[in-house]
Amino acid sequence: MHAHVGGTVKVSVGVEGEPAPSVSWYKDNAPLRAKSNVVVDLGETATTIMIKRMTREDAGDYELIAKNEWGTTKERFSVKVVGA
Repeated sequence: MHAHVGGTVKVSVGVEGEPAPSVSWYKDNAPLRAKSNVVVDLGETATTIMIKRMTREDAGDYELIAKNEWGTTKERFSVKVVGA
């Protein structure tokens, strides 16, 4: 996906399981660091990441890993930041 400098990216991913899975977000294969412009919401059936006021530093590969005793699933997406 593409985003403009100063723009916002919001991605929601459905996450369900029994027992409820643990959810972890990663950027460029490292745990996502807390930043003032990044908001992660962990709901009961979905998780959402919102990156506000995008900078070129926010570009990269993002990954969600959900896991419980029955298995692991992953979702990946890439963000390219364009503009001045």
